[in-house]
Amino acid sequence: MKKRFLILVVLALAACSREQTQQVKQKAVNAKQRVADALDVEAPIERKQAAAAQAAQDREKERFDQQWRALQSFREQQAVQAAQQQAA
Repeated sequence: MKKRFLILVVLALAACSREQTQQVKQKAVNAKQRVADALDVEAPIERKQAAAAQAAQDREKERFDQQWRALQSFREQQAVQAAQQQAA
């Protein structure tokens, strides 16, 4: 009789500890989701900043490229000629 009672008590404690473990796991998952949601709000801003930084780097590379500078010079000459033709 005492053995059965002890077994029932042990099983009850084990069931309670499993339930508590499940609750702790669920709380951790919920906390992780809240953190992920908070970070998602700022992610687009970081992407825009990264894209702007990449564009700035690309422009800087172009400025040191001789062909790019020649193209810009050609475009400026074309703009000047177009302005002179409109003035005439």
